Amino acid sequence: MPGRRQADIFDCQGKQHGLSAQAKEMDMKRTNHPGQKARLRSRKHIRCGLLLGLFAVAVLFLLFLRRKSFLHAQAPKVAAARSIRSSVMVRTQSTQKDGGLAEAGLSMDEVPASYTYEPAESGTIEKFWYTTNTYGLYGRAEKKIRKYAEVYLPYGYDPAEKYPIFYLMHGAGGSAERFFGSSLQPKELKYVVDNMIALGEIRPMIFVGLTYYPKQGQKREADWDAEYTKGFVDELRRDVLPQVESHYSTCAETVDEAGLRASRWQRAFGGFSMGSVTTYYRLCDCLDYFHSFLGMSGSLYWGPDAQESGTMADFGAQYIMNAVAAQGYTKDDFFLYSCVGSEDFALDVVEAQVRDEKNHPEFFSFGDDRTAANVVFEIGEGEVHHGSHGTTRYLYNALPIFSKLMEVPDEA
Repeated sequence: MPGRRQADIFDCQGKQHGLSAQAKEMDMKRTNHPGQKARLRSRKHIRCGLLLGLFAVAVLFLLFLRRKSFLHAQAPKVAAARSIRSSVMVRTQSTQKDGGLAEAGLSMDEVPASYTYEPAESGTIEKFWYTTNTYGLYGRAEKKIRKYAEVYLPYGYDPAEKYPIFYLMHGAGGSAERFFGSSLQPKELKYVVDNMIALGEIRPMIFVGLTYYPKQGQKREADWDAEYTKGFVDELRRDVLPQVESHYSTCAETVDEAGLRASRWQRAFGGFSMGSVTTYYRLCDCLDYFHSFLGMSGSLYWGPDAQESGTMADFGAQYIMNAVAAQGYTKDDFFLYSCVGSEDFALDVVEAQVRDEKNHPEFFSFGDDRTAANVVFEIGEGEVHHGSHGTTRYLYNALPIFSKLMEVPDEA
């Protein structure tokens, strides 16, 4: 019996060995099959392609980091050069097709590429909700509404410190996100301001993106929002300023009339297109609360008063002069920075207002020293009306001037 069992075992092992050899032979046949060889080559090529792709991505990423590092290293040099320009203006000659302004405007710097990257010291953006009213504009019934502003806070914002504040208004069809964007989708201007503050080009300040529309995302009106530009005054004075500046730490000791008047040097208003029209109207009705104004690509000639009068003959300058006097102020009590692109369709109306202002040198002073003049006019070479490239460039050039003016502790 043992011998038989042993023979059975050997027989099984022989069969297994035969099966194993047969399997190997079949394996070799499959491997040597032309179709199998092609599949193996294809897989090998795919693996090589993936490895090469990953290598290329790694190289590009390293080049990107190197370029970013280089641009950040250049930023202090740019800041040093701009510190000189912030107090001295360089005039540029411009030949107009209509033989208009002999000195069309001042030179305007490009935004350095390094300023468009987020620095280590980066500010934040947050929504601020406030209660206001429709104030019966466009014949609609008055009713209370809730709206929000997009608020930029500088890096290291400290409620124990006092900050100057800059309010900004969009153009027709725009929104509160027009300039800085939102916390989820910040725009390039946010990083530019971050870098300017980090490099000491401007002092830390708060920016507030506003909208004159009752509803977010509302379409423009038939008159291109002209009535909103003038009518926003009630919402701004009664609701925006008290609620915003009681929540954030600004230079206003109190948010009543006395407190807002006392801090007017540390408060500015600016806007683009129809927001620029809004800006000029605030110069004409809110000079007690604001000292400095930034008008980008728009003028009073797009406002409701000019539309009704149907004339452009000296209208803008006279309107401002009369309004400033009616508020009890003089030419020494405000600063106005006007700018527009050389390819902007708003160029004609902006130049028309500047031309009117230059006809009244007793009131509008276009000096060589920016902080000594009460008006500055700049043209962005190649800039068009739409898009954010122009407004980012305008603010990059204007903010160092506004920052210097905001250092004045109080009115003389």
